[in-house]
Amino acid sequence: MKWNFLTALILGFLTLSLHTVALSKSILDKEPIMVAPPKNDLSYDRQAILTALSKANAGDTLQFSKGTYYVGPFIAIDKPNLTLVGSAEGTTIKGCDIESFQNQEYAIFNCNGFELRSGNTHIEGLTFENTWHGLYVGCCFPKNIEEAEKGGSEQKLQLGGHIIENSLFKNSSNGIRVIGESVQRNIFKHNRFINTFHAIVINGSDAEITSNLIHAQNPEDIPVTGFAGGAIIIAPIPPAQTCGKNIISNNRIASHSDGVVLHLFAPNSSCIGNEIINNTIVTEAKPASVGIPIAVINSINESPANLSNTLIKGNRIDGGSGLGIEILNASDNTIIDNSINSIKKREPFPGNYVNSSDPVLSGWKEYNGSGIWLSKSSSIKQINNNTFSDIENQNVAIEKPE
Repeated sequence: MKWNFLTALILGFLTLSLHTVALSKSILDKEPIMVAPPKNDLSYDRQAILTALSKANAGDTLQFSKGTYYVGPFIAIDKPNLTLVGSAEGTTIKGCDIESFQNQEYAIFNCNGFELRSGNTHIEGLTFENTWHGLYVGCCFPKNIEEAEKGGSEQKLQLGGHIIENSLFKNSSNGIRVIGESVQRNIFKHNRFINTFHAIVINGSDAEITSNLIHAQNPEDIPVTGFAGGAIIIAPIPPAQTCGKNIISNNRIASHSDGVVLHLFAPNSSCIGNEIINNTIVTEAKPASVGIPIAVINSINESPANLSNTLIKGNRIDGGSGLGIEILNASDNTIIDNSINSIKKREPFPGNYVNSSDPVLSGWKEYNGSGIWLSKSSSIKQINNNTFSDIENQNVAIEKPE
């Protein structure tokens, strides 16, 4: 397979009321730049945002007005240290009308939100709706299919340091996608993701994803698929080769086919030292999916790849179709203090699947319906103090090396 931008794009896709914004003292010290009220008109709304951005300098705040701004193709945020704040009465950043997603290629390039090209952007109190990507963190998304087929122009090293909080992503293919390896950690906290195929995809490193609510409330409202895939996906894609030191903690995930997935599928990639801790995951497998709450998967056989030292601790898993926790070709895992409940066999096996699992490749037919499964090519540091209830097969299934 040719690992170009278009490949990454396809794999990236397939693989409470809003908080009132409390402005910090540092924001209030400087008069914000007001974004003109929207008129639900693409040309006008887009220009209103671009005009405000043209006036901004590093450290400035853009205060959005009440209403819905149509965006269309990505708007690049290329000045550092900007703060984007939604109105306390509600501000929506809308990629396009949902009918536009009937043409998938059009939607990829023309139904988006913001592209964070610089560093240290702070976004709070915005709603992103009907987007292929609500936020694309890194540089640079191709302008069209021709540019994508040539390999795109993604940069490996990104500044990072973004904080995205108290925002809502809904009725979209992807909420947030991060590309490249970040100089500073990105933080995504206290956001809601409602009816997104993927909530957060990290195609690089590193991020802290904490205290978010992810719920496929009405999956029929998810563009293109009509069902929810993996909620949080960590998977390096060239030009990035690593996905280490991501922290996924205290999130609540409901009604997605897969919960949290660490996945190596690009040659010469590595994913070391990630933490999946204190999350609550309630999966809901659809006919097109397997349904695994936590999956740590190395699919690379033909070239070196390193998926190791994953900490899976203190998670509560309720419901799974196939496995509760899947560990494939990964070493030195620590799996402690998790509560794993209501794991059913995938019937028929293997059936169809999306994102996290290839039952034929991983060979867990014998262990279908188990709480924890480790492949014969995986190893552990610790596996203890986990509790189980209503497990259809084995609580812990560890394949022995041949």
